[in-house]
Amino acid sequence: MMSTTTALFFLLTGLTFAAGAASAAPIDRHALVSRHNVVRTKMDASSPLQVGNGEFAFGADITGLQTFVPFNTLSHWGWHSFPLPPGPTPNAFKGQVWETHGRPVTYPIGNPEQPELSAWLYANPHRFNLGRVGLKLTLANGREAQLGDITHSRQELDLWTGTLHSQFELEGMPVVVDTCCHPELDAIAVHIASPLIAAHRLAIRLEFPYDDTHDFANYVGDWSRPEAHVTSVIRQDLHGALLARQMNSTHYRVRLHWTAMGELTGGAHSTLRKPLTLVKADYGTEDHSLDVTAKLAAAVVNDSLSLKVGFDTLGDPSPGMAKRLIIDYKLGNIERRD
Repeated sequence: MMSTTTALFFLLTGLTFAAGAASAAPIDRHALVSRHNVVRTKMDASSPLQVGNGEFAFGADITGLQTFVPFNTLSHWGWHSFPLPPGPTPNAFKGQVWETHGRPVTYPIGNPEQPELSAWLYANPHRFNLGRVGLKLTLANGREAQLGDITHSRQELDLWTGTLHSQFELEGMPVVVDTCCHPELDAIAVHIASPLIAAHRLAIRLEFPYDDTHDFANYVGDWSRPEAHVTSVIRQDLHGALLARQMNSTHYRVRLHWTAMGELTGGAHSTLRKPLTLVKADYGTEDHSLDVTAKLAAAVVNDSLSLKVGFDTLGDPSPGMAKRLIIDYKLGNIERRD
């Protein structure tokens, strides 16, 4: 009598032969992939469609950008840490001791006796939202458009090309947006076609948030604290601009490029750029440190500080010991410490 296992073996073998005979016909890979394209006709505020390359991702709402919902722009390198709270340093973290196999073992988990330090170590470093790119749409009466003002929305993510094609109407005027990501660079490209551009009723809006402490969220970023971070215009011309971003000890740059002649307006020329004044800078350990204020002040260029931290640039007050750099500075009239 044939066992159940043996019968199953022969059944699978027969299926393998059948599949092998049918595989002579070539697979239409484009049709196979394209039949799974994602199509939407309305907003989903909790689940964006994305373009990316495995190292960088840009989440978009129904307009093809981040017009009505501040979905995330994330990268593999975009990590941030909040300033260390006053008190013990990470070197003083005790963890917890648990009895394991008859012996005490120290585990690096939150210590109730060190709540602030435990919370800081748990939350830092973490990924942060690099910025928001959206459309600024204006109605004929001058009011800024809201989600309910757009009609006939349709969006399709082409899985074969990785292109997000979005179209909608505003007061009967069509808007077509194509969004894609560079296959290797942390960059997106956007093509926009609409008569609203010539009517000066469509523009690109670029915004940057401060970081937040959300563990699980559809999108992250604190948009209510513009004083906590700085965006400076390094240079710009008729076809692009280079911006420098500073958020606590995190620094990165954003390059903008547009094909037609354009102009960067708004806060980028005024409120986004604040004068940087170094007050004091110490480098070393708690017991031995050097005053490196003058060295850091000499490295400030265009209200921005970029410096490789190490004994070769700042000296070595405590050889063989882990060191930290503490900077007291002002951004405009705001005093900060990092």
